[in-house]
Amino acid sequence: MKVAKLITINSNEAPEVLAVPEFPEHSILIYPNLSALRKVYSQYAKKRLEEGNEILLIIPYYETTDSVRAVLRNVGVNVSKYEKENVLVIMDSEKAYQKSEGVYNFNLLLNLLTKRADALGKRGVSIFADGGLFFLYGREEELVADEMDLPTEFDTKCRCFCTYHSEDFKNFSKQQEEQLLKHHYRCFYVRE
Repeated sequence: MKVAKLITINSNEAPEVLAVPEFPEHSILIYPNLSALRKVYSQYAKKRLEEGNEILLIIPYYETTDSVRAVLRNVGVNVSKYEKENVLVIMDSEKAYQKSEGVYNFNLLLNLLTKRADALGKRGVSIFADGGLFFLYGREEELVADEMDLPTEFDTKCRCFCTYHSEDFKNFSKQQEEQLLKHHYRCFYVRE
């Protein structure tokens, strides 16, 4: 079994590296601490929202939706403006990973946002989705199965970054880890 190469990137360069190639993409981003993750998503959000060509969905686990808003405001993102325009959506992972008739709320929201991106003439939807919640409830096998159900490249204009704290990622078996790394389009380890 061939294991995908884990690409190590600096948190300062991550927003530019993650933006290439263009849509679609389903990649994994492993981060060492919340500070590194915050730097990545906040700088990515600032650049992409200011350019006005994407819709951004952030699903945090290790911080509240309000703390995500505060982080974005601290780098100069006009959070209330972008949320009013529905081009920035911040959803708690508890809500995102609840199922309604067997489908995650996340998937329903992604379909709506993708249609909205098309209607607005945007390039697509970028997502930072943290999987930490699954570890809290011992649902690693479900998480791996769900990841395998998602394509490596979406057939819609979607760029999804599945984010994992490095300590959570260590909880996967070696087989699960290899499966996840092999399945994703690109695999990143962020360092500060």
